[in-house]
Amino acid sequence: MTKLPMLVGTYTRDTDSEGIYVAVEGKPPELVARCDNPSFLVKRQQGDVIYAVSEIDDYQSTNSGAVISFFAESNGQLTEMNQQSSMGADPCHLTVSANGSYLVVSNYSGGTLTSMPLNGDGHLEQYISLTQHTGHSIDPDRQESAHIHSSLLVEDERALLVADLGADQLIKYEISPAGQINTEGRRVMASIPAGAGPRLMTVRQNDVYLLNELNNSVTVHNLLDLGLKQSLGTLSPGSALDNALDYSADISSDSIAAHIELSKDGKFLYTSNRGDDSISIFSVEGDLRLIDTIASGGKHPRYFALSPDQSKLYVANMLSDQISCFNRDAESGRLTDSSIRIDVPTPTCLLFA
Repeated sequence: MTKLPMLVGTYTRDTDSEGIYVAVEGKPPELVARCDNPSFLVKRQQGDVIYAVSEIDDYQSTNSGAVISFFAESNGQLTEMNQQSSMGADPCHLTVSANGSYLVVSNYSGGTLTSMPLNGDGHLEQYISLTQHTGHSIDPDRQESAHIHSSLLVEDERALLVADLGADQLIKYEISPAGQINTEGRRVMASIPAGAGPRLMTVRQNDVYLLNELNNSVTVHNLLDLGLKQSLGTLSPGSALDNALDYSADISSDSIAAHIELSKDGKFLYTSNRGDDSISIFSVEGDLRLIDTIASGGKHPRYFALSPDQSKLYVANMLSDQISCFNRDAESGRLTDSSIRIDVPTPTCLLFA
């Protein structure tokens, strides 16, 4: 059994974590970079460069967070290269262009979208686009203002999809090869049901699978005609929401959806549910269909990641300070708990680097 190292992002404030860790099955976690609330990590395809958000709202005494670049050394340590202000409070997500020329930052509390050029060796340069979202929806606690949660490059990276949890919107922007976001080309792709809370998304061919945090659903949107195709709940088998997707009927205060990921073969979709503490498995061949929902092996599964060979799925159970490991059957998409647990303080993101 191959034991692959994972980089683990964490929350550090008021926790036992000190930054970014490397986790390997059967070994204690190793701290590889000290930093403040590195809750989300991505890797640049060109070279050994890792980017982390610093999900804070007081970077250099401003109402902003930060983005940090690291060089991944051959000994596994991360050496900080530089930092830039994220130009908004509480950055929670990063998207790096395939050519490695820029990245896009989603600032949750600030409601801003920022793009930053990356130079040849991966250093962060000052932002070239800053887009402020406005709006709100019906949840008084979570949707009092715009909260950008994630972005996704599509259409050969000529367009950028943006999930705004606070405004219940999925928005499409034109974006240049250099990362300049065209705000005049903004299009609201679909009217998300009030109170749904769009969080993260993934794309398969012309289908956009949008995970809605607050009402525990996946909505399927057509990338070409921008229409809503299907809605399905994440919490129990057969809980189709097509005719009942409204805030009052479907939101659950006991559970909120967290992460979404497609298998490499494009046949299966996985989501995680915090509170219900479960992983949901969907078939995406034809209409979206919920196959199974299984326990996540811990508390508050904020994130998960499929191994590069797709044989395992690792779950970051944030409130139980550990990562659980599941064996995955490639034919059925189903998961089996391996009983392997890796102790890491407050894991929030996993990255096979």
